[in-house]
Amino acid sequence: MVKRLSETGLIEHVPYSGVQAHLAGPAGGAPNDPPAPILELYLTQHLGTTGGVHAEAERLEHAVSDERSKRMASALGTPPIRPAR
Repeated sequence: MVKRLSETGLIEHVPYSGVQAHLAGPAGGAPNDPPAPILELYLTQHLGTTGGVHAEAERLEHAVSDERSKRMASALGTPPIRPAR
């Protein structure tokens, strides 16, 4: 697992020396906001959806592109995203 994380750029691993996390994500870029909370807000605020929003957002997050997720966040005024629990 450490090797895989190192290959993706999320951590730096020096064998027998330790691991250092890159909180900004791979290549120093900002981490992407998780799409599910953005979808939940978009469904409720822009589409007026009320029931089953969380479950619907969980299903949709696997189909929405990063570009669409960013555009939805922009339409919502780029709301702050809480970390996943």
